Amino acid sequence: MVNVSESGKWPGASASGFFLSFPRPPPFCTFAEKFTAMATNITNSFNSIYLTAQLPEAVFIGTDQPSVTIRVEVDGDEVFKSVYYPYNSVIAFRDLRSIVEAAMLDQSLDIANLEIWADPPSGNSSAVQDVKVIYSDIKYGMDTEALLRQMFLT
Repeated sequence: MVNVSESGKWPGASASGFFLSFPRPPPFCTFAEKFTAMATNITNSFNSIYLTAQLPEAVFIGTDQPSVTIRVEVDGDEVFKSVYYPYNSVIAFRDLRSIVEAAMLDQSLDIANLEIWADPPSGNSSAVQDVKVIYSDIKYGMDTEALLRQMFLT
């Protein structure tokens, strides 16, 4: 059945042609958002191993929480902890390299296990990223895994 308005024109008809118009977007876009709880997550894609000079410039954390506590642990020792407040549901945590390098120098470590924690205050589950880091002042033009494969026989 076709609805034609009282003026005899199709709904959505205009002088320039025919187009469809909806009073609001279809609801299928928001169904999942209404019924699932959002979580706090680290959105960067991390490799399994990094030279400290090649750690990401910023770590991005997506959240629907009003604040998130970010913790950095190097070989199990907490070396940084601070509360961050999201803007448009995103937190940008910067200067990871200097925090990790300072902790590795203090502990005289060449290789360490790095953990980045994002803890929401509401008791929701925390997001964690775990990577190995090798202390290095030099930033190479390739990722750490490829560099290690090229420089060392395995």
